[in-house]
Amino acid sequence: EKYYDGNYNITDFKLDGRDISITFDNHHKEYIVISCYHLRDFPLDHYEHWRSYNIIPPIGGNFSRGFNQRFLIGCYWNSEEVGTPDLQFKNILMKFQDQFYNKNKWYLFKPLATEQTHLLKKIHIPSKNDLAVLTDIVGTLSLILCDNINVTHIKSLGLFSMNKEDKEKKILILSKYLECEGLIEEHDDHITFLLKLQAMRSKGLSSSHPFSTEASKIVNDYFGFEDINSNSQNLSESIFIKARDFLISLCEKIAIV
Repeated sequence: EKYYDGNYNITDFKLDGRDISITFDNHHKEYIVISCYHLRDFPLDHYEHWRSYNIIPPIGGNFSRGFNQRFLIGCYWNSEEVGTPDLQFKNILMKFQDQFYNKNKWYLFKPLATEQTHLLKKIHIPSKNDLAVLTDIVGTLSLILCDNINVTHIKSLGLFSMNKEDKEKKILILSKYLECEGLIEEHDDHITFLLKLQAMRSKGLSSSHPFSTEASKIVNDYFGFEDINSNSQNLSESIFIKARDFLISLCEKIAIV
């Protein structure tokens, strides 16, 4: 959690920042594996931090499949199939943005502004129930997948007509575009997810005050969790999984189309 403040970049097996750069195995939900060899060069404050969280390895604990494939065997590994859902989402987001732009020469989801890039670095599956982290996830994913839909360019294509009252509904515009391009089916659950994600943010999911009835109902009815407080870690994971699967589906369809 210390390194998810936006000042460090955490990717598969790598932590980089202004005062530290290490290779570690972060493909486990319950723990992180790091070689003692790497600890020896840590600045003292970082060394003390990591040492304070040292644990006895769990029964059967070992390097992850992805770490073994990349560093011990030296063979290809698919970053969308191994690792934790938050890292998988960040990997597939980068892949989708590149793949879509290379094919169409415009972005379906406008890239984050320079001053917003730290938001993507910060979001992650928390190590325990943490409402503040969940709130950041909902806010940042809503920004990336809802607010940043490239509505202006989609409208300029003239692929479909819309009622006047629907012309500012970004997710509806995205849905119609994806349907026209054969990338989703009508009433696709991925679009439902975007609507629920947007609604959770707009209807009062916040770490600073009690949840609105509407937000709690979305979490219960759509994600299947009765209480947000005691399930914020699992809910965070579920949100990343749905966001990841949405982009994976688009990548697969783009490759076919």
